[in-house]
Amino acid sequence: METAAVVGVGDGDNGELLVYVMASVVIAGDGGCRSVAYNMTVRARAAHSSSAKASIKEQTL
Repeated sequence: METAAVVGVGDGDNGELLVYVMASVVIAGDGGCRSVAYNMTVRARAAHSSSAKASIKEQTL
């Protein structure tokens, strides 16, 4: 099994702080390889730190 992850930070609309987490997992088995990528974006407003939104997407490659 191999894993890789990338983390990034960027500016969003209306003063939002965006945190990006992208992870890829490759699982090798008897039936071949299966690759799954997880993308997560966290949005948080600087003025309202309690209002954070997160979304996670799973993609089978």
